[in-house]
Amino acid sequence: MGAENLFESIRVRRACRTYDMAPLSASALAQIAEQAAAIPVLLGGQDLSTEILAFGQVRGPLRAKAPHYLVIYGSGDQWDRPNAGFVFEQWVL
Repeated sequence: MGAENLFESIRVRRACRTYDMAPLSASALAQIAEQAAAIPVLLGGQDLSTEILAFGQVRGPLRAKAPHYLVIYGSGDQWDRPNAGFVFEQWVL
C-alpha cells in the first residue's frame, strides 16, 4: 500500500465498535465511579475529577454511541494531560 492510500484510509476511517445501549445499574455505576476516583495521579500532585455521563449528556462529532461515558476533568495545570493519560490507562488495566 502506498503512502497516498494509507493517508486516505486514515482520513476516512470510522469507528466500528457498537455498544449495548442498556444502561448499567446504579450500583454498578457507583462502583465504577468509586474505583475511578481512587486512582492516584502520576505527576504534580494535582487532583483530577471524574464523572460518569449518560448518552444524552455528551455531544460532539467524535463520540461513540454508548450508554455511559467516563470523563476526566483537570484544573488546566501543565500536568493535567499526562495525569489524565496515566489515569485512563489505569482504568483500562
